[in-house]
Amino acid sequence: MNIERQEILQQLDRILLSEGFAKAEKLGKFLRLVVENSLQEVPEQLKEYAIGVQVYGRREDFDPRLDSTVRAEAVRLRSRLAQYYGGLGKTDRIRIEIQKGAYAAGFKINDTPGAKSTVHSRWALAAVALLAIIVTGVIWSGSSRNVSAIDSLAVLQFSSLNSGKEMEAKAKEVRDEMIAELSKERGIRVSGSEARVSGAGGPEDWAKLGKQLKVGAFLEGSVHRNKASVRLTVKLISAHDGFHLWAGTFERSGATEADFENVAVHAAVESVLKALGKVELRGERSGTKSRSPEAVRLYLEALRGRSIANDHPREQGIADQKRRVQMLERCLEEDSAFASAWGALATARLGLADFREANWKDELDKAKAAANRALQLDEAQEEANSTLGTIELFQDLKLQQAALHLRRAVELSPHNGRWQELYGSALSILGRFDEAIDELSRAQIGDPDEARINIAKSNVYFNGQNFSKAEEEARAAILQANPGAQPKAHWALGIALEGQGKVAAAESELRKALKLDPRESRAIVALTLLLVRTGRSAKAEKLFLQGENMWKDWGGLGHTSRAYYRVAKGEKTIAIEELWKGYEAREGSFPYFLVDARLASIRSDPRVQELILKLRGPR
Repeated sequence: MNIERQEILQQLDRILLSEGFAKAEKLGKFLRLVVENSLQEVPEQLKEYAIGVQVYGRREDFDPRLDSTVRAEAVRLRSRLAQYYGGLGKTDRIRIEIQKGAYAAGFKINDTPGAKSTVHSRWALAAVALLAIIVTGVIWSGSSRNVSAIDSLAVLQFSSLNSGKEMEAKAKEVRDEMIAELSKERGIRVSGSEARVSGAGGPEDWAKLGKQLKVGAFLEGSVHRNKASVRLTVKLISAHDGFHLWAGTFERSGATEADFENVAVHAAVESVLKALGKVELRGERSGTKSRSPEAVRLYLEALRGRSIANDHPREQGIADQKRRVQMLERCLEEDSAFASAWGALATARLGLADFREANWKDELDKAKAAANRALQLDEAQEEANSTLGTIELFQDLKLQQAALHLRRAVELSPHNGRWQELYGSALSILGRFDEAIDELSRAQIGDPDEARINIAKSNVYFNGQNFSKAEEEARAAILQANPGAQPKAHWALGIALEGQGKVAAAESELRKALKLDPRESRAIVALTLLLVRTGRSAKAEKLFLQGENMWKDWGGLGHTSRAYYRVAKGEKTIAIEELWKGYEAREGSFPYFLVDARLASIRSDPRVQELILKLRGPR
């Protein structure tokens, strides 16, 4: 049976994102090399030497007869693939196998009952030759309106996920070409709009914008270039009720940039039209399955008020999240295949875990399970990608995998400032400061008055030791005059000033932060460190103990904060012990030790290097 190239490439990406491969970077690189070589029109005969050099970084004098790494890893690779297809991939339509006795891949249709494909369209052979296409296809929508009845479409701004005017212009070109191509289709009115969705970007916010623009659906997208490829991600949203109808990603694979734009746009346009039922799907029904009205009602009710939940007192916040969990569980009893509800449930359970009640680890496990279930139903479920990325970043400490999931969330929702901020945090923790600043700058375009983003940028500049820029962003946050953000803004300004040696001014700002909020833990720690460094150890001890007492319901200021304090006092052995305890406790502030200049003096210690290796892996 013939299997199309794009189906195989999508299956490859699905495997590489699974747990068994996500944390085995070189094994994944090995698999990708073998699969992509096997898909060539005339495959090369891969040798151990080439794999050893390209994948495992062996030197040019590598001798496979003396070094059996590649052979051993091939055995591991076949075993890992067998584990994948025995579990998560049991019902995947495509099976990828590595042939014994050769470094070549075989592909076959899975005949397991219930096997499914996530590819819903076929493109011209020219497109297949030029692109590796990852398409989630028509998704199971919550929309109560038949998509084939949609006769008007607003194409919103496409975002560049790279900095610079060149990629911004390219995103605009791609959008303009999509408008032109879609406009050729009879029976659908297409227009461009510079409007942005308001609020948190939930279904009701999209429905409100739909009424304003008087259209049936929205199309938004993003363009992202990395060293090896260019990705176009497009998402179709119902303007009737705000539910997502379809999402697709089109990735360049060995073509000129002009060819990529031409083929990607045509493939995306065809997919959009199929999702709208304007073009018949080969062997499938067009359109989407409608959710039950009760499931939709419960889902929308659970989402209502989410954006202000974090402003509530602790007890009310816990009660709100528990109510939200209960409603979403009832929703999923009505419809267990509702991917968006699983995504929202993952976020709600993560919110409960953040309160660190006695069962917080159970809530975290349930959040991950809900997110994974959402992604099994719909790989383009952006909320699940964001939640899983957040857990991987701050709890599981799988930093590279976190960055992948958060980038996917941003690709799918390029105007969600909160997810852009999280992705920026992941990039910063990985030491990719310039990319983090670019991401946060894009977040500011959509919400220029958000002090939280200024503070995040200030923190990135601080970790990159650009203290004058850190000061500039912190002052901008203060000028926003957002009462809730003021304590953090003064903290950010305080540490930026101290980084420049302006000790008196720094102390003044840190004391302003604590006057506004005596419980601002970062300001407590920062002022404690400043007092130690200026010879006021007794005052520092008193302040730190006060902070520990204020946060006793949460276990005190935390092991990571104690590590900072011990470093400032010159007690490096105790500091490193506290840092390890912070790692074991999975404290939210712990990953930042990788880049925070205030811990630079212990970073070369072998015990700290061991920690760094656990988080970042070998260089």
